[in-house]
Amino acid sequence: MSEVTKADDTRSADSTSLQTYQPDERLTRLFRFFEKLSKDQVNSFRKTKRYVFPFRADETVVRKINEEVLRCFDHDGEVEFSSKTRFQDLSTIEHDNFEKFLSNAGDKKDPESAVLKWSTFLIDAQGNPVSKSVALILVTEKTLETDDKVSPNRPQAYVFLDVGSSDEKWVEYSFRNVSDLVPNLPLGGIYRPLWIFRNHFVVQLLSQFFGMAGGSAASAAYYVLTAAEDNNSTASRREAILKLENIEAKLDALIEYIMTPTETAWFAMVFGLLFFGAGFVLVMLASLSLLPKLTPASSIALGLANRRAEQNENAFRFIVFSVLILGILLPAVWTIIGATIG
Repeated sequence: MSEVTKADDTRSADSTSLQTYQPDERLTRLFRFFEKLSKDQVNSFRKTKRYVFPFRADETVVRKINEEVLRCFDHDGEVEFSSKTRFQDLSTIEHDNFEKFLSNAGDKKDPESAVLKWSTFLIDAQGNPVSKSVALILVTEKTLETDDKVSPNRPQAYVFLDVGSSDEKWVEYSFRNVSDLVPNLPLGGIYRPLWIFRNHFVVQLLSQFFGMAGGSAASAAYYVLTAAEDNNSTASRREAILKLENIEAKLDALIEYIMTPTETAWFAMVFGLLFFGAGFVLVMLASLSLLPKLTPASSIALGLANRRAEQNENAFRFIVFSVLILGILLPAVWTIIGATIG
């Protein structure tokens, strides 16, 4: 009886020993993966694109993008989501849940930028990595507190799409599907003509033109203000010439008057140039600062930031389009009607 029990214990120990030394499938996959990695046999494909335009990323559009990304990840296991939202004071907030990101990202402050990333990583039985990732980066024109406040160049908003995988076909397929939703982000429609003020060359050219107009207006105003004094001085000199009895003396005095500018004329010329320069510089600097602001501001309108974005857009439409209509279109129409009637 004891011999049978001893034999059973021996077989049980041998079975336990064999089970202990059976290779773990996960370790085998990892070993094969690192072996391929050391031999540089791991493929990696990536496709990116940078879209430069003012945008409005609200919950509807961002949710549509999330749905499309998850559709591309179909049957690829659990998809990990992560986000990082940055604000103008350089503070950040991170989320690992998409719904929490939508509800909390813009509650307290308006985001300056946001990075959204979806990813999966698996290793198949042959040790090949099955990695897939989609990243969407949203950057507004908002300046950080560390940025140069003196620079007249306003930062440009952009959207950056980055799709990567070990499967080239998946990269092409996913990039095409997700990028088809990016055109829903730009602030187009009535805002589209104002995009021209994002061009630095156009802003510089218009600023130079407005500066010349401002300088001319300043010098003209100076000459108008000093015209009365100049007229009095001219009248007094003419009376003095006419009072001369000798014709030759009158001619000599008149020639001297014409050929020799008075001190008032010299001062008028110098101050006229000074007024022109001051008007040119002031108007040009004001134009360099204000013209880029005619482009609508981008917004990551999530959570309570959506309400603030709507208020800002309403104020922008009222100010800009009221100025354009009342200040440019109506005077132009009135001029055309006046010229037609006249």
